[in-house]
Amino acid sequence: MKKTKDGRLRPAFSCLNECVIDKGLHPGLGKIELAVDGQAVTTVQGDGLIISTPSGSTGYNLAVGGAMVAPSVPCMLLTPIAP
Repeated sequence: MKKTKDGRLRPAFSCLNECVIDKGLHPGLGKIELAVDGQAVTTVQGDGLIISTPSGSTGYNLAVGGAMVAPSVPCMLLTPIAP
C-alpha cells in the first residue's frame, strides 16, 4: 500500500514480464535448480534460464527459441538458454 498526498492508502502493484537468470562469468555450463514453494520444478544445465509471462514471451524468450504465447493464457514460461 502507498500513502497518497492527502493521507489515503492506495494499493501498489508491481509487474514483471520476464526474468533472466544466467551463470555469470563462469566459463562452463551452469546448473540451475528451480523450485516453487519448495517443490522441485526443473533443473537446467546450460547458460541460464528465462522465466516469462505471456506478455514477456516476445522478448528474450522468443530470441532463444522459446514459444510465443497469447496474453490470455494463464501460464509462466520456462525457457533454457543454450542448454
